[in-house]
Amino acid sequence: MTTEKRRARRIAADEAHAWARNLRLNNPHAKLTLSMASLYVDGDGYCFVSIPTLSDDTELSTQTVRNRLAWLEQIGAIARLPQWIDEYGRRNGECKGKRTSDLIRLMLDVDPDVIEAAARGEFEGVSREVSPMPQTGLNPASETVSPAPALRQPYDSAEGLNSEPEPESSPKSPSRGREGDREDLQESEPADFEPAWQSWPGHQAMRRDLALAEFRLLEPDKQRLCRAAIVPFVEMLKRLKRDAVPNFHLWIRQRRFEEFPSARLPDPAPERRWIDGYELAGLQLAARIGSRPLRL
Repeated sequence: MTTEKRRARRIAADEAHAWARNLRLNNPHAKLTLSMASLYVDGDGYCFVSIPTLSDDTELSTQTVRNRLAWLEQIGAIARLPQWIDEYGRRNGECKGKRTSDLIRLMLDVDPDVIEAAARGEFEGVSREVSPMPQTGLNPASETVSPAPALRQPYDSAEGLNSEPEPESSPKSPSRGREGDREDLQESEPADFEPAWQSWPGHQAMRRDLALAEFRLLEPDKQRLCRAAIVPFVEMLKRLKRDAVPNFHLWIRQRRFEEFPSARLPDPAPERRWIDGYELAGLQLAARIGSRPLRL
């Protein structure tokens, strides 16, 4: 038996392509885009490929490719990390230099059933909205995105498989039409969100805006429970020796935190403050009185 540390798992392009090919998304354009992107995967499951390149590979328009990538991100099949090129030609994710193509992470460790269920819209309130592209001018206000692209399109149909953008309609607000949610989403972030986000494993490669939108829809007591349930959830994953962690917004949407109803946040440390003025004078007087010898 050797004690040599096992090397980290490396993702091969054929493995990533097989994963994409086996997903049932009921969306031919999205599946084609995902399949082509998987051919550019590196050993860590990341793809650095431009939209024009994917447009050439899929024979779809660049706008259609953008729409499908945004949809794939929302169902949890991929995650996109903004990238820049600095003055020395080095790629980075720190907003240094000129904006370039996103780094695409294939979510190979996510349960395929979860991705397929999100694609079918079987989870309550599955979001179909597409966030604006970060590149200035690539997504003008007059252009909108279909909330349910090609959902009824049969796989053997040739209709709509050309390179023209698909018919689009006005996007819905992130509140999904529920009254009062629009005002709630304009308020400041809930106090428990940022600590919960920072404690979620792998949040660096996930969509913070989607998680925040789902978190805001929770009642205040549920927000606190959601934050408190992260610690026992992570401990459970460690006990079960599972490395796959779901996207935070899907975990909230599915209300998985309710599996830990007894989860509690630790009591905050008592607040410390300086004493001065009359309080300090009173403390000094009490100290002098206490230091006097006792007379019998």
